[in-house]
Amino acid sequence: MALLYRVVAFQKPCGPWRPKRRQAEQDAIYQGWGEYDEWGQFWLNAPARVEWIREADVRLSA
Repeated sequence: MALLYRVVAFQKPCGPWRPKRRQAEQDAIYQGWGEYDEWGQFWLNAPARVEWIREADVRLSA
């Protein structure tokens, strides 16, 4: 089961669906919604979140 990830802020997508969570995290950093701390843990600023969905569900809804 493949998962896709994207960043959402204020209930609106901030980037496309990505095959890897790390790519969605990079989208968040680029837009100023996220950062890594000195221990390498990823943090998102409120109200952003990482949303995920099964790839098969995206294809069914298209």
